[in-house]
Amino acid sequence: MKRDLAEKFLNNNCKGEEAEQVLKWLSTPEGQGYLEQKIEDDISLLQDERIRALVPEAKSDQIWREVKNSLGYGNRHQQAERKKQGLHWRSVASVVIVLISAMFYVWSQSSSTPEPDPEPIHYVAGENEQRVITLGDGSEIRLNSNSEIWISGTFGEPNREVKLNGEAFFEVVHDEEKPFLIHTPNASVKDLGTAFNVRAFPGDDNVQVAVTEGKVTLWSEQQTEEEATELNPGQFGYLSLTDHTIEIDEFKNNNYLSWMSGRMEFDDIPLRDVSKQLSRIYGVSFEYANRQLKDLVLSADFERESLEKALEVIALTLEIDYRREGNVVHWKPGDPRSPV
Repeated sequence: MKRDLAEKFLNNNCKGEEAEQVLKWLSTPEGQGYLEQKIEDDISLLQDERIRALVPEAKSDQIWREVKNSLGYGNRHQQAERKKQGLHWRSVASVVIVLISAMFYVWSQSSSTPEPDPEPIHYVAGENEQRVITLGDGSEIRLNSNSEIWISGTFGEPNREVKLNGEAFFEVVHDEEKPFLIHTPNASVKDLGTAFNVRAFPGDDNVQVAVTEGKVTLWSEQQTEEEATELNPGQFGYLSLTDHTIEIDEFKNNNYLSWMSGRMEFDDIPLRDVSKQLSRIYGVSFEYANRQLKDLVLSADFERESLEKALEVIALTLEIDYRREGNVVHWKPGDPRSPV
């Protein structure tokens, strides 16, 4: 019974009266013998390198040195003197409690399995579909068609991170201590402001960011965050994945958001800049029959549909012609109403 109570005491489960009984018993020869045996058993466990390796090195060595120094373990003369004279129960108890605490730590570390991080939450927008996602911090994401996004299962603890394949518009609740980070297959975007669009479709040779409010930073997987380019309101960043350069356009970027508004708007924009926007939106390139065509100024507001529809509207408005060969569009003079 006394040994059972002593075990209970060493596990810190005794109440006041029970603890008093144990302390009195530990001061007897029988109690001291029990403690000595307990120490010898636990020390043999602590010598096992497989167990000691489970405890952080500094703590393990510190406990081991303290036990050896206190008990004279490994010193035959000291051990003989200790057995002949006996140990004062208070000093023995203090060493045992240190040792038992260490072993409890080891056992708890070896038996407990860390909880795995929650799986990311996956959202997909299919063909001709858009999705609006509201996050726990109040930030809102509008996902374009044929796009998908993964929200970290530990979002906000401590960081706010998402992964994007495709295109999405972000309205982020700003938090200075928890930046909003968007990972794409080839680049990263970090929120320093509030509202911006990110386009990064798999297979594209570029990543595009259009900022409407606040500011963001953009960098490729070949760069560090310290090398990131900052984009301010009204700016459009075009990251080439071929040479990892970032081009910044200052003209209006409303058309880069036309997938949400459903309209294309050009207000006195030279055809060379109109073509550049169409190139980035539809993934085509443009050539010109002469330099004068580049300087033609377009003012038009029309519904965003296919590239072919956009080309027809522009050609009709500017009274020019075009020919399309695969992903290359040739602008040329002429009457858009005549056969090509």
